[in-house]
Amino acid sequence: VRYMGSYDALSARLDEVAVDEVVVALEADEIELLPHVFAACDKNGVRITMVPFYSDYLPARPTIDVLDECKLINVRQTPFDNLLNAAVKRGLDIIGSLILIILTSPVMLVTAIGVKLSSPGPVIFRQERIGLNKKPFMMYKFRSMRVNVQQETGWSTDYDPRKTHFGSFIRKFSLDELPQLINILLGDMSFVGTRPEVVKYVRKYTDGMTATLLLPAGVTSEVSIQYKDEEKLLAGVEDVDKAYIEMVLPEKMEYNLKSVREFSLLHELRIMADTLIAVFR
Repeated sequence: VRYMGSYDALSARLDEVAVDEVVVALEADEIELLPHVFAACDKNGVRITMVPFYSDYLPARPTIDVLDECKLINVRQTPFDNLLNAAVKRGLDIIGSLILIILTSPVMLVTAIGVKLSSPGPVIFRQERIGLNKKPFMMYKFRSMRVNVQQETGWSTDYDPRKTHFGSFIRKFSLDELPQLINILLGDMSFVGTRPEVVKYVRKYTDGMTATLLLPAGVTSEVSIQYKDEEKLLAGVEDVDKAYIEMVLPEKMEYNLKSVREFSLLHELRIMADTLIAVFR
């Protein structure tokens, strides 16, 4: 792009050249130039758009509230801060979970019997996770591993020796996730959100990562569909927890933060469709 001069030359350049639009991209230490830029553009009837110096922190579609004469930019707003959107989402979660609990009840009964016969221990595995607004809750799954001292903290892989043969089967077809329909009905989770993390990993979140807790915990998410590198990054690692925190967690957070920035009912429907396709495959 041809350089046309400094800010001091802006007014003269606008007089000489037919300009449709001026994009203002001032840094924080240049903000005192803003009145001059606006005056030059207004004088010549030129449209003005701005790239704020804090652009990296803004969502894709920020909203602005007005408090008296003060404009407030909602940097971390989600569609579900709107009471109507939240009510619609909760209503769909209740209706959808009730229907699916009824339809899948025979499958859940057979799965429960299979888990009980596969190894000693409870049918349901309960683990504390962190959900919306840092609220802890108990997430339910059909138990797929033998009862062991590491079950509350140990990270599990597809080839984990702690898993039973029946546990491997129900994981392959995502049947172990069916009890999370109860979590949805109780309001702890939603069909789509950000995948709830274990408490000890949430404690390792940086300030930016905590924004992912602005969406409800989801049975499925952008991470569930798009992120496939977990097994590869952790294969053969001795200190799995450390590797997970340093390598896997930051990458998963990129997908979660994208969901926070772009989340909408349409986005939610797309993730649900992608999830159904993945499960059937």
